[in-house]
Amino acid sequence: MSTRGTLGVLLVKTKLALSHVDATPGLTSRVDIEVTNTSTVIEGVTAIVDGINPEWVRLERPVVSLFPDVTDHVVLVFDIPPTCQAGDYLIDVRILSSVDPSIESVQDFWLTVAPVEEIKIDLRPTVVTGGSSAELTATIVNSGNSDLDVQVSVSEATREVDCTVDVPRLTIPFGHQAPLEVGLRSRRPWFGQPVLRPVLIEARSEDFVVEQQATFKQKPRIPQGLMTMLILAGIVLLWALIFLWAIGLLRASDPSSKSMATEIATGEANIPLVLINGPVGGVVEAASNG
Repeated sequence: MSTRGTLGVLLVKTKLALSHVDATPGLTSRVDIEVTNTSTVIEGVTAIVDGINPEWVRLERPVVSLFPDVTDHVVLVFDIPPTCQAGDYLIDVRILSSVDPSIESVQDFWLTVAPVEEIKIDLRPTVVTGGSSAELTATIVNSGNSDLDVQVSVSEATREVDCTVDVPRLTIPFGHQAPLEVGLRSRRPWFGQPVLRPVLIEARSEDFVVEQQATFKQKPRIPQGLMTMLILAGIVLLWALIFLWAIGLLRASDPSSKSMATEIATGEANIPLVLINGPVGGVVEAASNG
């Protein structure tokens, strides 16, 4: 803490009890500066903060009114976003008179922004289709506020899939991302429906862990449509064989027996047609049913 001077006829005395302030991104930090009006008139004071993005700091009261010999506080509220890089920032606070801007008192302190670990995994695609093998891209995004050492692993619950990642351990700088190639390999089914195999991608940095799930859609060697066509063709062939077998049985049976009158069976085998000269009449009856 240092006071670089009080200017003008009117005197304003400031006091900062801390020389080092810790701030956590995403949370609110407060800094109190004690201000005393040492003049004989009513004074109003405000503050201007340098050394950090002005959008991340605000005054609890834009103007603090002070009667002579009265002490009050100028309260600085720091709203540090997660995008603020971790580290130490030298903050200068100028306490200005609202009556006479030439009157100011300067205080400085160190603001330490704590590191926050945060990782995101972006998968492209989330569902990958293949046969015995497939690949997908897992982009590891450092969405925290400091450099991160990240360990990446890929697994499948049933251990039917051999999972590999080209760079299992890497350092990702603040605000950067790293695309990684994930390889998937598994024994391919011969036929049936496509097999859905869930794959888990995990990124770990010390105590921070994030997981993302992808799906390996594995196609069979014999597609379902071709299998259906083969089954239909087999059914048609089976019916054709049954039909041919039934026709063969019908043709192999003996012809129907015939009953004839004994008189017809006697006589000459062949009668010349010229000897037949006259009508023949009578009734022919079947011996089987009359």
